[in-house]
Amino acid sequence: MGLVVTVPTGFLSTFYLWMFVPQAKAPKLWGVPMVPWLPSASIAINIFLLGSIDAQSFVRFAIWTVILLVYCLLFGLHASYDTAKAGSRSAAKALELEGTAAATGTTTAAF
Repeated sequence: MGLVVTVPTGFLSTFYLWMFVPQAKAPKLWGVPMVPWLPSASIAINIFLLGSIDAQSFVRFAIWTVILLVYCLLFGLHASYDTAKAGSRSAAKALELEGTAAATGTTTAAF
C-alpha cells in the first residue's frame, strides 16, 4: 500500500518541479542531464536502501555519518576558508600591481 501512494506522489512532485519551477539560467555549453529526474530517483533509491538495512547496519551507518560530518566541519571548512583567503590575497596583490603599473605607465602581461 505504501508504494501505491509514494511512487505516484514522487513522480508527480518531480513532474511539477520540472514543469513549473523556472530555470535560474540556461546552460550555455553544458548542463546536468535529466534534472530533476535523476536526483529524484537517487533520493528514492537511497530512502529504499536505508529502509532495507537491519538495525545494526543502520547504527554503523549513523556512526560513520557522524564521524565524516565532524571531519568535514573540522577540516573541510577550514581548508575552504584558507583557500578563499589565499584567493582574496592574490586578487588584492594583482590589483596592487595593476595600480602600480598604471601609475608608472608600464604594462603588465597576464599569463
